[in-house]
Amino acid sequence: MTLSLHEDAFSDGQVRSKIWLADMVSQWAAKHFENFEKPYVITWYGSWVGVGPFLLLSKTNIPFSKLVLVEIDEVSLQTSKSILNHWDWRKDRVFYIKEDINRYVPGVSSAPSLFINTICEHLPSDQWLKNIPPGSLVILQATDMPHDEHTNRPKNLADFTERFSDSGLKILESAQLNFDYLNGKTFSRFMILGRT
Repeated sequence: MTLSLHEDAFSDGQVRSKIWLADMVSQWAAKHFENFEKPYVITWYGSWVGVGPFLLLSKTNIPFSKLVLVEIDEVSLQTSKSILNHWDWRKDRVFYIKEDINRYVPGVSSAPSLFINTICEHLPSDQWLKNIPPGSLVILQATDMPHDEHTNRPKNLADFTERFSDSGLKILESAQLNFDYLNGKTFSRFMILGRT
């Protein structure tokens, strides 16, 4: 039996990888982020029904003026609205966009911009990265876990960083989180922080 996207969004591996992302943002912020007095525009591609942004905003003090979620399907957006309702009370703050991320072209903002993509292993192309404005911070995650939908999974952290460095991203930091379950299932999650 395959898990639905909504069930998988709350799996141990997905939740732990998003908590890890939030923890690493807290570590990397002092070194790489602009002064937190100026709020960020955060754009999240494939947010796992809002779980990723929920954990980031719950665990960090990153100020934001705007949160944009770009999802491929309406059901994910509707679930995200429920999960992010604490931050969504001002209707000009959180935006839900149903779009293929390779076709989505974000606007250029005078505010500092942070783009997050935690579904890199699902994407056969990096067109979405080419659409991100120059000078933006970018956080990317992918896994080496075998799965029918992981059509572009990296072999290891070096492969993951090299792939995006070759695509023009300036790599600032990289990290790896290993999963080792009692049932014998093992895989790794890779993450990089870069600037376009």
